[in-house]
Amino acid sequence: MTRDVDTAPRTAERDVARLVPLVAAAMTSQSLLVVLTPSLVAVATDLGVEVAAAGQARSLTGAVALAGALALLVSVSSFGVRRLAVAGAFLVLAASASVATATGPIHYLVAHVPVGLAIATLLTAGFAGLGGFTGGSRAWAAGWVTAAHGFAWVIGGPISGALTEHISWRATHVFPAILALGVLTLAGRFAGPAGTVSRGGLANMPRPAYRWVVAETLAYMGWAGVLTYVGALFVVGLGTTEGLTGWVLSAGAVSFVIASVLGGRLAAAGDLRVTVYVLSGLLAVAVAGVLGTALLDGDARPRWLVGAVAYAMANAIAGARIATTNVLGMAQHPERPELMMTALAGAIQAGYLLGAVLSGLALAVGDWAVSGLVLALVIAASAVLTALRPSPHRNEP
Repeated sequence: MTRDVDTAPRTAERDVARLVPLVAAAMTSQSLLVVLTPSLVAVATDLGVEVAAAGQARSLTGAVALAGALALLVSVSSFGVRRLAVAGAFLVLAASASVATATGPIHYLVAHVPVGLAIATLLTAGFAGLGGFTGGSRAWAAGWVTAAHGFAWVIGGPISGALTEHISWRATHVFPAILALGVLTLAGRFAGPAGTVSRGGLANMPRPAYRWVVAETLAYMGWAGVLTYVGALFVVGLGTTEGLTGWVLSAGAVSFVIASVLGGRLAAAGDLRVTVYVLSGLLAVAVAGVLGTALLDGDARPRWLVGAVAYAMANAIAGARIATTNVLGMAQHPERPELMMTALAGAIQAGYLLGAVLSGLALAVGDWAVSGLVLALVIAASAVLTALRPSPHRNEP
């Protein structure tokens, strides 16, 4: 009895010590995307291009990050989580300097190549590290690593908006650079499975695992389309300033963080498959509602307030969904949970790439409401795919 009492606090402390660097890596990977959202209109104006064209920097980032994630996934050699995190942190420093000094549209796009590589390595490190947790700790850790993406928006949204409005969009890249230095400071505390496997490992993945990856690619495709242009929605469509937009994004991220932590607990208590497809369906409705606020009549204040509330609700649903589906994903291949989280990193990058392209095309040929409908249908397809697929484990990680 005494041994059990003494061991529990040490185990909890050890779990927290392992979690902190993963949270830092996840925050830093997301920060590179955060700085673009409230500053997108300013970037387009400064570089003399349309907003949709400037937004394709996210598409290029997604393409490079997808290639990087796939390279890690099929690598014959094995990289430790620590080395991935350190490499990613140095890439963030290089990427921040490269983007901030861009002199034209082409330079700006090319500068996002290291951004994509940084996201691939840090995102993979953060998710692959979850494979080192077991039992109830896994759902708990998955909730906090998911919440870390929201932390980046909570902190970075107002900072990026204020810097864009009062100094320059170029100054916003100080934020990811500072977070990268934090990752380097915590480098010695990274531990866990490598999260990279040989081609044989991929070939031996169970069939439900592949279907889960496809469903996640579709879900992230729809959600990433929102994140790419939501800043422009508030600035152009709803008439807010960049500074106010940053606070709106931060408020939405608070909802995401809270729901992510609660979603980790939900994953440990409910039927994973049912929870994920219900939340996916709700997210589809919420996404259509967010982008549909641009059609509202009336003065600017009620419109952006409605948009802010709708965006916060969508973030809450997305946070709960992502935390839950991460646990569901590891349950598809219990022997190799770190493999599933590395595959998730690739699915996220594919979603970012396709979502940015799809939402940009929808805006080019239609309007905000059309874009919202298209993205909602993509997320609904993810919900259907999840609902049709049996879950091999009800509550087990």
